[in-house]
Amino acid sequence: MNTSSFADSSEIHPTSSLPQLKVHSNTGPHQTEKLLSNNLIARTYLQYCSKVDHLNPLEQIVADYLENRPPSQHVFNVNLESLLDKLSVNSIDSPLSLIMQWRKLLVLLLIAKEHDLTESGLSLFVRHMQYLCQNILWDEFQLLSAYQAIVSHLLQYPSVKPTPFQYSSKAAPLEYGKHWEWAAVPIPCLHAELGTLWCLYASLTGDKHYLMAAEKLAEWQLNTISSTYAPFVSLYSHEGDATESDLALRNYSLFHAVAAMTKRADMTFHSERQLEYWKSIYSDDHDIVPFDIAILTIFLPKENRLKEQKKIVEAATLLRPLAPYFEDDDVQLAGCRSPEESVFATLSGCGSAMGGYYRGQVQVLGFGPQHTSLGDCLGYGIEGIVHDPNSSPRGIDQFCMKGQAKLRSCLFENDNQGQPLEQFRRGKGSGVWLDAILKYTKGCLLINVTFHQMLEALLSFSFFVKASECMINGKEIIKSRSLQHYWGKTHQVDLLSNQNKITILTSWEGEMHVIPLCGIKNFWGADFLIAYTSLLPQKSYEWKLF
Repeated sequence: MNTSSFADSSEIHPTSSLPQLKVHSNTGPHQTEKLLSNNLIARTYLQYCSKVDHLNPLEQIVADYLENRPPSQHVFNVNLESLLDKLSVNSIDSPLSLIMQWRKLLVLLLIAKEHDLTESGLSLFVRHMQYLCQNILWDEFQLLSAYQAIVSHLLQYPSVKPTPFQYSSKAAPLEYGKHWEWAAVPIPCLHAELGTLWCLYASLTGDKHYLMAAEKLAEWQLNTISSTYAPFVSLYSHEGDATESDLALRNYSLFHAVAAMTKRADMTFHSERQLEYWKSIYSDDHDIVPFDIAILTIFLPKENRLKEQKKIVEAATLLRPLAPYFEDDDVQLAGCRSPEESVFATLSGCGSAMGGYYRGQVQVLGFGPQHTSLGDCLGYGIEGIVHDPNSSPRGIDQFCMKGQAKLRSCLFENDNQGQPLEQFRRGKGSGVWLDAILKYTKGCLLINVTFHQMLEALLSFSFFVKASECMINGKEIIKSRSLQHYWGKTHQVDLLSNQNKITILTSWEGEMHVIPLCGIKNFWGADFLIAYTSLLPQKSYEWKLF
C-alpha cells in the first residue's frame, strides 16, 4: 500500500453545505477553550478524570484533548502507537467487544487529526483499521458498518458505503440479516449510537440519505423514554448493557445531533429535556461519561441558538411533543404516556423484559419470566420477534397485546477456541415459551401468562423495581438497600417512594420473594427484586399493577 496518499487526509471536506467535522478554527490547533468550557459533558468527563488516581492511556489522551493541554508531538505519537498496538492484542470474542475496539479507534483518529499527523502516523491508523477489518462479521451488522465507513472516510481509504436498513416503523435493527436473533430488535443504547454515527457520516460526506435515516431513527427512539424522559432501561436491553445515565446521555447525543442538522425545534426540545434528566440522575459516585460520547459531542455539528429558534423551542413545549401513545408492529411494542405514568409492553426481546410501569419515583423497571435461579439474570427475559400477535384495542390510554413469547436461552455455545460468546450466539434454546396477555387501561396493567415447556426448568416471574420501600400485606415493610428479605406466601405488595405508589396484586396462592438490591449498576439499577417462584407449566398466572 502506498501510504503517501494519506498524508494530506486532514484536508478532507464535506461534499455539501452540511456542517463540517473540524472544531478548531483556522487560527491554529487547540483554539476551542470556550467551546469545551461550555460543554457540560466534557466538563463532567474531566471531573471524573480528576478523581481517578491513574488514568489509562486512552483516558489520558481524551482528557488532555478536552483540557486543551496538547502533549508534544513526540509524546502524542508514542502514546498513540502504544494504544493502537493494544487494539491488536485485545481479545475480541463478541460483536460488541469488536465494536468497542472501533469506538477506541475512531476517538483516537478524531483527536489525532487535530495534531497534524505525520504520514507514518496515518499509515499506522490504516494498518490497525485493516487489522480490525480482519474480524469478519456480517455486512448487515449496521453499527459495525457505520464505524468502518466513518474511519475509512477519515483516512481516505476505499470502502463500500453502508445502506441504512430500517423497519417500516423507523426502527433500525442492530443486525438485519437474521444471523443474530437478539440483534433483530433495536437495542436502545446501540440504536442511539448508530443514529449518532449516521449523523456524523452525513456531516463528513454531505450525504443527506444518512441524515434522513438518522432523523427517522431518532423519531423511533422517542418510544424508549417515559413522559418524564426517564429511559426505559429494560426495554430491549440486557442487564448490564447500559446504565440509566448511559442511555440518557446517548439519547441526548442523538437528539442533539439530529436537531442541529435538521433545525427541528421538537428535536431541540427533546435533546434539552433529555440532558436535563441526565443531569438530575448523574452521580459522581458511580456514573461515568463514556469516552466516545465525551469526544463525539465536540465533533458533531452544533445548533445555532438564535433567539428565533429559542422561541420555536419554547412553543414546542406547548405542543406536548412526546406522543401519549406509541406502537410498533415490527417489533411488537406498545406503550402509553401521561403526566402521571408511563407504561410499555412487548412480546419481542433480546433476553430482556416484557414491559415496565413508571409512576413518579416508583418504577417497575422491567418484568418478565425467568427459568434459572434468582442469583443472576442469565435466564431472565424473552428473545426473538413474535409475528402477528392478536393485539387490540389500542388508543391514547389503553392497549391489549396477546401472543406468544420465547424465554431467553441461557446455555451458550463456544467458538472453535473455546471462548464463550455470550452476546453473540444464543446457544441452546430454553425449551420454554409462554402465552401472554398484557392489557393496560389508564391506571392499571394486567399481566397474564401461561408457561409451556419441553425441558425441565425452574420457572419464575420477576419484577425489578425502583422504590424506597416495599410493604407486604399492608404490614411488613422492607427498606431499600437493607438486609431484610421476605420469602413466603404471595401477598399484596405496595411499592412506595415519597407520595408515589404502585401495588402488585395476585389472585392465586404461591411462593414469593422480596429481595433488596444495590440500586446502582446491576439489575438495571433496581432497588428490589420481587420474584414469584416455583411456577408450573400449563397453568395461568395473573398480576394486577395499579
